[in-house]
Amino acid sequence: MKKLITTVLIALLLTLTLVYAEDSQEMFLQQLQQLQGKELPKGLSFILKDNEKINLIMGTKASYGIQIEDNKVTNISENKYDDFTLEIIATDSAVNTLETSEDPFADLIVLEKQGEITIRSPSFFRNLQLKVLNIFATIANLFA
Repeated sequence: MKKLITTVLIALLLTLTLVYAEDSQEMFLQQLQQLQGKELPKGLSFILKDNEKINLIMGTKASYGIQIEDNKVTNISENKYDDFTLEIIATDSAVNTLETSEDPFADLIVLEKQGEITIRSPSFFRNLQLKVLNIFATIANLFA
């Protein structure tokens, strides 16, 4: 169960970082923009609010703003949002690991546990919600 919730929390990051490379930032942005108008997986709608502004920060290499409305990606920008509701931060080391990984999904979970990838919100209550979900996932994992 913990893997399921961790997967849900970082699925968006995985989707967005699998093909990223420093020398192909423009290509990566084009691939990001292909997500525009697409519906998110059902599991993500459990975690994400109806209207979400997500900053995706990929180390010192790039930052993107992703807007989600009604469970669909409605805008992708090379600029971060000042009024973001969720921020996903990956260190340069995490981005490099994912770029060269043979199993990026497994590495993503490890990187999140090691603190190389963090998910945070400017809202105290939203951060609390994320922590509670993680605690329930940990408890559920004990019985799995």
